[in-house]
Amino acid sequence: MTTATGFDFEAIQQGIERLDAEALIELYADDAELRSVNRHAQPRSPEILRGKTAIARHLRDVCSQNIKAEVTRQVFGDDGMAYLLSLEYPDGRRLMCATLLEVSKGKIAKEVGIQAWDE
Repeated sequence: MTTATGFDFEAIQQGIERLDAEALIELYADDAELRSVNRHAQPRSPEILRGKTAIARHLRDVCSQNIKAEVTRQVFGDDGMAYLLSLEYPDGRRLMCATLLEVSKGKIAKEVGIQAWDE
C-alpha cells in the first residue's frame, strides 16, 4: 500500500518480516534519524542513530539474528505512519515496539521506537 506521503508501507512490512536489511535501508533518507527508548535508553536520554550509514549498521545487525518478526496495527497519517512490531528470539524472549515514522519525499526521515522487552 502506497500512502499519501508516497511511501510504500508494504515494502517496510515485507522488509521487516523477511529480515531484509538491504530492502529496509533503501527506505531511509540519507539524513534520517532513529530514536529508541527502552529500559537502557530512557526518554531523557534515548538512543539516537543519525544518518543512513548508522541506521544501516543497526538494521544489518538486527536482521542478521535468527528472529521472527511481525508488523501489525498499522495506522496511516498525512506525513507518516505507526505500527506495532513484535519480535521473538530463539531463546523465547520477546520484544514489542510501538514505532512512529515521519515520511518526507517518500523516504523515512524520522523514526521513534518505544520498546518493551521480556525480563
